[in-house]
Amino acid sequence: MDVKFLIKDLSRLTGLSPARIRKWQERFQILAPVQGENGYHYYDNDDLRILLSLQERLAAGQRLKSIISLSREELLSSQVLFRDEEWSLLNAISRSEFRTLEGHFNNALESYSLPQWIRKSVHPAVMLTGEAWSKGILSVADEHAFSHWLRGYILSRVEWLQSNQTPLWLVTSFPGDEHELGALLHYARLLYYRVPVRFCGMLPEEHLIKELQKEQYRSVSVSVVIPRKREEIERLRNRIKEETGVRHVHFGGYGYKRTLSLKD
Repeated sequence: MDVKFLIKDLSRLTGLSPARIRKWQERFQILAPVQGENGYHYYDNDDLRILLSLQERLAAGQRLKSIISLSREELLSSQVLFRDEEWSLLNAISRSEFRTLEGHFNNALESYSLPQWIRKSVHPAVMLTGEAWSKGILSVADEHAFSHWLRGYILSRVEWLQSNQTPLWLVTSFPGDEHELGALLHYARLLYYRVPVRFCGMLPEEHLIKELQKEQYRSVSVSVVIPRKREEIERLRNRIKEETGVRHVHFGGYGYKRTLSLKD
């Protein structure tokens, strides 16, 4: 995939100002932009990787003079964060180009069943976004905007699977954990397999208990993204079993796996 960036895109993805990027290019010729017919200069994935490599080396204490003496190949060899198609996706996310994102996921959905689509397209995109945020490539606002859009998009893709049956399974996020995508993806899988299920996002604990008390739920799945103490999880599990008719209480998600991996 031929990824092209304007200088404002490089600025957004690296945190460097356009003026700083221009100055480095004018003084050191470290980038290789191509001028389009419209007069704009376009940069490719290698240019982005060089800027990220330069930043990383500066943060490690190397002097700028010694860094710019390296060849493009040497700068590129130490910076392979993401593949070209991943940079393309991140660029669309940082620009809030939701039509581009919709086309990306629609094309993937045509090639896979819903569970495969979630596993091979949606889940990797969610993980990619989190990694890019942790490295400072995407801002919190970028990540939140993408998550909000993706939530609505997924609901629109599974709407036709919903039925009028009384829900027997509730899918939710751990009280206080506003990361709902993991729960939503689990809900979509259950819908695909024709399970009578309801998705309620994140509810405060008291509201969750009341919801489980008013319906004939048999199971509840709780997504945990932020790692919790084991006693927090067990307390909620026990409370659900004691105060509602639900006997099958399932926990899952990144945070739950992290909790299980931690030593007491």
